[in-house]
Amino acid sequence: MRAVALSEDKTIEFLNENFISTWVSNVELKRTDVNKEYLPKRYPDDSVGYDITLPLTQAIMKGWHQHSPVDCMVISADFEVLGSLPINEFKGSGKSYRKFIHAALSGQNPGLDNNGYASHTIDWNAFFNTGRKVTAKKVTENKINGLNVELKPEHLSQYVLNVFRTPEHGYQDYTIVNIDTTAIENGYMLNIVIEVGNAEPAGSFDLFDGDSEIPTEGVPHEALASVWDILPGETGIIQYRCDKGKHFKLGATGNWFSEKGSINAFHAKISVEENR
Repeated sequence: MRAVALSEDKTIEFLNENFISTWVSNVELKRTDVNKEYLPKRYPDDSVGYDITLPLTQAIMKGWHQHSPVDCMVISADFEVLGSLPINEFKGSGKSYRKFIHAALSGQNPGLDNNGYASHTIDWNAFFNTGRKVTAKKVTENKINGLNVELKPEHLSQYVLNVFRTPEHGYQDYTIVNIDTTAIENGYMLNIVIEVGNAEPAGSFDLFDGDSEIPTEGVPHEALASVWDILPGETGIIQYRCDKGKHFKLGATGNWFSEKGSINAFHAKISVEENR
């Protein structure tokens, strides 16, 4: 990015005049799992890393593109994500980069879906050629809010950091975390420790079989296990015993007593404890 988009004085001048440029590490935000040694050294008194409850942090998480090592985002002064460009999609010049920034400032929301979250359906080649956000005609799978966790005998735990939204009362609007434990041959206990951020809505979490259809309304009777109404700043635990590896889906949503559309963050440690 430095050698392309920031190699032109015109781009640098525009950024200096209109933006406060900053960055945050994926490790500190626990977007990656390589933080066991790094965080205690960086924060000797508190190794939890960056505060996930901050409005800026939650805005950044909304703009994350799955599997993208770097995302370039435009965020307003009131922490609204205006555009998000995954670095692997950027193959242009400084002019293309300015096209992305101008599109974000003009309300086109490049890289985002209609709800302001990172979209995986954007035709970036068409965008850089025309300057208009173009949605791909065919998408094999929509994983806008999806995260994948794969647990193995040599890697029995993983962290997830994301956000959930509050649906209309009586409905569900899940952020889905896909959990794969098929590499675990013997019986085990699946443990999910969930910490909810300090924003307004409380969180409810349901564990489903990987092959089940996720409900969009009503009480989720299909859930294998649940923990509901975790208050902001509090922690809840889901445990489920299984005799062999399989696929699960963890659904995260705001509870029905919170304001519709309100957003909060959640941090989950997902692990398996094998039978001895």
